[in-house]
Amino acid sequence: MSIVVYIAMDINSSFLPLTKHPLFLRSFGTGIEIGVFSTLLTLVTGGFRGRPMWGTFWVCDAHFTYVFILFLIYLGALHF
Repeated sequence: MSIVVYIAMDINSSFLPLTKHPLFLRSFGTGIEIGVFSTLLTLVTGGFRGRPMWGTFWVCDAHFTYVFILFLIYLGALHF
């Protein structure tokens, strides 16, 4: 879900300079908040589900690392 929100945010931000419609700006801001929440939820619940199998909360798996980088991008966009 967080990746779909990121793609929708990208599409909205590319239409914003073309149309100058405030709806695209509002949906971009809302998408950031939804994306941060869903990405953080994915990281936390994935760690708790993986702990019994792997023996640790965090494994340097490509999927976890990708979602963590996506989370950092969301936090950077939320900051600005």
